[in-house]
Amino acid sequence: MAASICTPISTTLTDVTAFGGPRVAPALHQDVQHHPVLVHRVVDAAEDPPGGLLGQKWYEVTKYLSLTDHQFVLHLLQVNGTFWKGLPVDYQHALQKAADEAVVEYNRNARTNRTAEIAELKANGLDVNEIADKAPFIQAAAPYNREFIARLHLEPLAKAVETMAA
Repeated sequence: MAASICTPISTTLTDVTAFGGPRVAPALHQDVQHHPVLVHRVVDAAEDPPGGLLGQKWYEVTKYLSLTDHQFVLHLLQVNGTFWKGLPVDYQHALQKAADEAVVEYNRNARTNRTAEIAELKANGLDVNEIADKAPFIQAAAPYNREFIARLHLEPLAKAVETMAA
């Protein structure tokens, strides 16, 4: 019998076929539905980052968390192209500089917040499995991540992220 994994519905972020296979059956639910589907055992598992788990109080309905880091997740600042091109060049430069600075601050906060969120999840009784060898999870999600990057034309951004992570 296949395990049923609850994953968020998103036209840009989730292609549940990445979670599928002979032993996994994806189950789509809105984020607000994760808590009840876990409580009532409609699904066997769910996926979300630590902050989402904490905010939705998943520790009330599940006992275990495995940190796989399998998804390529981006938080994008998007600007309409026509609007951007209509801005004076000095405004474009100022906005780009502010966005670049925001990325550095966001990443710093994200690392700090993730550590604090995991500690809080543990304090609330979750047994957190900090997987040492994440490569199998990352490899399994690689086709989905490549498709996501291609579909949204994020190749230059993905390369920059890879360079920063190295």
